[in-house]
Amino acid sequence: MYYKYTKVNNKTEGEAIGYYANGQVKRQETYKDGELVTGACFAEDGSSIKYFSHFTHPDFPGGTAILMKLVSSNFKLPAEAIQRGVSGVTVVGFNVTKNGDVEDIRFLKSVHPSLDTEALRVVNLLPKFTPATEEGNPIDFTYSLPIRVKLNKPSHQKPNHLDRTSFRR
Repeated sequence: MYYKYTKVNNKTEGEAIGYYANGQVKRQETYKDGELVTGACFAEDGSSIKYFSHFTHPDFPGGTAILMKLVSSNFKLPAEAIQRGVSGVTVVGFNVTKNGDVEDIRFLKSVHPSLDTEALRVVNLLPKFTPATEEGNPIDFTYSLPIRVKLNKPSHQKPNHLDRTSFRR
């Protein structure tokens, strides 16, 4: 598919048109300040079909808030990290496959090996996602999951839980 659009200040602006290989219009969209205003999709014969987004990110069952809750409620601060007063952001990368599976888990940023081990354990708990799509077809997508750990008390006191978890796509 060929897709024609204009970017202004790194945002899609004005009319965006996608074409089938045969030159027939597949989609027609209008954007203002990077936001979709109107959109229409067409079959190869030119007939109108139900609109679908050109691209969608993978979705966690229940949404991002549930993903954040699952990670923060399951993340247990390792004793070694507590004793050493380790704080920071471990960033875990993984692929959400076109089937929604979480695969190829890796560390994009490491703070401490004990935090990496715990982050890996928690990410392995994640259920299937709804996969990302491009032109209505499921695609593989690389996901980044920053896990922020902040210890608020000295290491000789009772350990804190995970302070905050943030997400970036």
